[in-house]
Amino acid sequence: MASQPTNQFPRIAIIGAGPSGLLLALLLSHHDSTPTVYERDPSHTTRTQGGTLDLHPSTGQRALKAAGVWPAISACLRREGEDFVCVDKSGVRFIDERSADHDRPELDRGDLRRVLRTCGRDTRNIRSRCRR
Repeated sequence: MASQPTNQFPRIAIIGAGPSGLLLALLLSHHDSTPTVYERDPSHTTRTQGGTLDLHPSTGQRALKAAGVWPAISACLRREGEDFVCVDKSGVRFIDERSADHDRPELDRGDLRRVLRTCGRDTRNIRSRCRR
């Protein structure tokens, strides 16, 4: 008969402490797992984090709510970024797409990463300056 493992969960390594890696680590921690996140940068403030993300209800918003960070994320959302209007130099509109429901707010990647690093996650399991 095979011996039982001493730990119910396997050791999990996540490569990259960007939004996806940090969100995955947080979601796994809700299931009594303690993954280790490996990051190339020496610090989360080493470089800019890129542009904004549109948070759709069925994907990004759903994942952030499941991770329990939606209240903290809500304070960082920009709801005015959903409309798109394209005009020429005289003000004639070529494209006018206005969002009626504003259900896809925008969020800066840096804000998302900061919230995910500080909301209920033990940052001792984030290893920086990892190179191959």
